[in-house]
Amino acid sequence: MIMGLHIIIPSRDLTDLLVPCLEHLQIAVRNAEMERPTGITVVDNASSPAYSPSILKAGISLPVAWLRFDSHQSFAHGCNQAAQAVEADRILLLNNDVRLHPESLIHLLAQLDRHPRVGIC
Repeated sequence: MIMGLHIIIPSRDLTDLLVPCLEHLQIAVRNAEMERPTGITVVDNASSPAYSPSILKAGISLPVAWLRFDSHQSFAHGCNQAAQAVEADRILLLNNDVRLHPESLIHLLAQLDRHPRVGIC
């Protein structure tokens, strides 16, 4: 199934940033009330130790996929590899230190709907 939105979050050794990022993201996704499913890929850029799904605890209910690199890769490489592995109408590249406003995806998606020729927003 092609997803409506897929969020890619590159991260390295920063669990203290990643978990709040995902918690805020979950609220923004819920508020956006998207008709099509939303997916998330966390790109583990050679974290030591490697990220584990257990860091999410019970608080994150969105499906999270993990892409692990054993050696450090550039931001662009990690994002491109993750993007090639998903089928989605839209892809959001999100830094792991971002805490989205609860209504941010509503406004972002509305802008993209109003301007279908826009590729980057």
